[in-house]
Formats: sequence, C-alpha cells, structure tokens
Amino acid sequence: MNMCAGAIFISFDAVPISGIIVEALKVAKRLARKGIKSYLDLGYDIKIDKGKFNKPYDHEQERYKDIFTLVRVDDINCSTL
Repeated sequence: MNMCAGAIFISFDAVPISGIIVEALKVAKRLARKGIKSYLDLGYDIKIDKGKFNKPYDHEQERYKDIFTLVRVDDINCSTL
C-alpha cells in the first residue's frame, strides 16, 4: 500500500479569505516544514448561497500556490495525493 502524508482542509463558508482559512494556513505551514502536503477546498460547492457554486478556482490558485493545492472534495482520490 502506497500512502503519502497529506492534510485536507475544507472551508464551509465559501470565501477565499476568512478566519478559517487563516488558521488552516498556520497549520499548513507547520505541516509543510515536516514534509506534509496540504490541500484546500474553499467550499464553493458546499455553501451555495454565496453565488460561487461550481465556480472554477481562478485567482485563488495564485494566492495559495505556495502552501495549498486547491482541490474540490469530489476531485480527491489517491492519485491526487
């Protein structure tokens, strides 16, 4: 069995910058120092009342590229990690 260390953070408020994301960034930076990759789902497909349902990630990719790989929960599989 091939297992890679990784952490998945999911925001349930569907905004690209929030208190949840700031705290996830702090944890992800500490994990990165240990060689653990971090993934983030911004919750666009979870919280539909923000008007971002099914919206592709655009500038968000650039904002988080150094710490997170942006994913959507539906897209996560063992080859992603």
